[in-house]
Amino acid sequence: MKRLRLIPYSDYSAAFNMAADEYILSTPGTTLRYYGWSFPTLSFGRNNKKLEDIDLDVCKSNRVELVSRLTGGKTVLHQHEITYSICSDIELFSSSILQTYRMISQPLAESLNLFGANTEISPKQSSKRETSICFQEVSAYEIAVGKKKIVGSAQYRKTNRFLQHGSILIDLDWDLWKKVWKVPPESKALERRITTVKKESTKPFDQQQFELHFAGQLSEILRMEYYLKDFTSVEVNHITKLMKQYEWTDSNSPGGR
Repeated sequence: MKRLRLIPYSDYSAAFNMAADEYILSTPGTTLRYYGWSFPTLSFGRNNKKLEDIDLDVCKSNRVELVSRLTGGKTVLHQHEITYSICSDIELFSSSILQTYRMISQPLAESLNLFGANTEISPKQSSKRETSICFQEVSAYEIAVGKKKIVGSAQYRKTNRFLQHGSILIDLDWDLWKKVWKVPPESKALERRITTVKKESTKPFDQQQFELHFAGQLSEILRMEYYLKDFTSVEVNHITKLMKQYEWTDSNSPGGR
């Protein structure tokens, strides 16, 4: 019987997190990983190098790291969140990217609803906005509460494998978000489009309960048992070798591929 590997939550640098996702994608099997960020981080979609909306001086003074993702999409500010990543064979999910989103979003939304978040899965993409901020736009099968985005996800496919990772917003430092994106402090534009688990939950959020519930629901869909296994020292060595290509190398362009 095939099994789902669960890598437990831990905080890592931006370069390590992206290198780890690439490494897991290159290895066989199905893996669900939870992780956080050692410092606030701006991640850029693989074809997105839009920096003009971002205050790089604010990033520097607030130790905001910058990194490029394998996945596409707009820019994400990672801070008070749980990031998940799933790597697997495409045939275990769907040849359709959107249907794969749906398969993952359903148990993810149900796991958030344990805490009274009252989430909904968007059936279609909201109207496109001229913004570089990922969370200002709800894409098809992404998770929102009252049309406010609470989880943002992106996907990358390579031959018969795929990577999907996403940000589950637990809380937000609105002051930092507005400064990074040069939004006036009195503006409520971000608050109208984005929300958090902390704000929407009617019960205390238990991170471990959430993580195990989502893993359990996903393993049922895939008809797998899940097992807990952290990175081995050999895996960490492989990931470390990949990190350099994800480090910010230039004031005009994210590093990575």
